[in-house]
Amino acid sequence: MKNYCKEPEEAKEVKEQKPHERLSQEAKSMILHVFEHPLTKLTNRYEELKLTGAKAQQIIAELREKEYAETIQEAIDNPHKSTYLILKQPALDWLKSQGKDISYLLRIGRISFAHAFYAMVLSRTLRNLGFKVTNEHPVANKFVDVYAENKEGKKIAYEVAISPSVDAARVKSALNIVDEYIFLCKDMMIINSIESQLKELSSDKIKYYIASNYILDLKKAMLVYYTQNNQNNENKPENGDSSSNEERTRSDS
Repeated sequence: MKNYCKEPEEAKEVKEQKPHERLSQEAKSMILHVFEHPLTKLTNRYEELKLTGAKAQQIIAELREKEYAETIQEAIDNPHKSTYLILKQPALDWLKSQGKDISYLLRIGRISFAHAFYAMVLSRTLRNLGFKVTNEHPVANKFVDVYAENKEGKKIAYEVAISPSVDAARVKSALNIVDEYIFLCKDMMIINSIESQLKELSSDKIKYYIASNYILDLKKAMLVYYTQNNQNNENKPENGDSSSNEERTRSDS
């Protein structure tokens, strides 16, 4: 039987009252900025907060050392990787203690802020491409991270996989409803693990991608989408042009 050393009640009460006092004001400001603008690149975040050089690095080092945040390198907006700041659980706890509504993060990032980050980037990009998108969407008797439907009615369920854990029952229940079930994985190790766990399902609807690569491809598709739309708008006749053309044709004959 394990022995537990009970912490004195008075000491425990003080610890619970001021768990975030050790953070500098600059670090708290950084957490608030990430909360309000979660998809901003770190370099742009420095500019918006008017931080430069050593001071900016000092704040990031503090957040990482005290485990309030971590940095990730991802190619989201272009082929070159950029650095993003990802909040960890202590930061979310601090935000909640400040009266901030973090429910949207908990709703789309049940596993972690990194999970929420990819889900948010994916959702925003799909919407820009004309998809109807919902987060934590009910499919059969389960929920998927992101559900998207295009103008032709194609239905896609997305799962963001930061870890190799997978709910096989959720995938199986959705396969009769969606046209594709896509796993966006952090790396190849996670792809291999999930693929191995789901091999008994053996469905062509299940697809696996590295999250950053897939999102980058969507960004490229978005550029093509907007370019084609702009060209179509430029080729449309202005109001009155069609009638004037008809009149000119009749007069010529």
